[in-house]
Amino acid sequence: MREHLTGKRSPEHAGDMVELGKVTAAVGLRGEVRVFRYSGTKSTFENRSTILVAGKSYPLEHVRYQKNMAVLKLGGVDDRTAAEHLRGAVVEMPADELPELDDGSFYIRDLLGMTVLNEEDGKVMGSLSNVLTDRAQDIYVVRLADGREIMVPAVKEFIRSIDGEKREIRVTLIEGMME
Repeated sequence: MREHLTGKRSPEHAGDMVELGKVTAAVGLRGEVRVFRYSGTKSTFENRSTILVAGKSYPLEHVRYQKNMAVLKLGGVDDRTAAEHLRGAVVEMPADELPELDDGSFYIRDLLGMTVLNEEDGKVMGSLSNVLTDRAQDIYVVRLADGREIMVPAVKEFIRSIDGEKREIRVTLIEGMME
């Protein structure tokens, strides 16, 4: 369980949590907060009645979007001063409440730790240690057996297949990617 900026997590939320983003600023005078979303998927905020911010459950009154940010109106946060107190707070939800994804789509949390295999020879290269999402396309960071890390663009030309049941990712590399 992670520590939070303020407060303690209530017992009903003591299980596996997923970070959705971080409060970056107050918006306007009525207590809205701007949240940098860790995922491009808007559905994580849709149709929710509550959301956890800094470990505390808040009613989610409404959500709107500005580029890669979500603007949330939280119940009980009624003015700019209250919203500013949440700046830097983590926004999260229980993992078992994540929306179902389409076939062939995965949450980053489910990809991490998967074995990465070379498509050409089937040999194990290492494991997926991180996914960088702040670029034009996601980048998979693969920790090789010797401890080095390589970066593989998460596009079909390099990521040949992902098998969620076997927890395997098959990749094709081009010359120079292993250096």
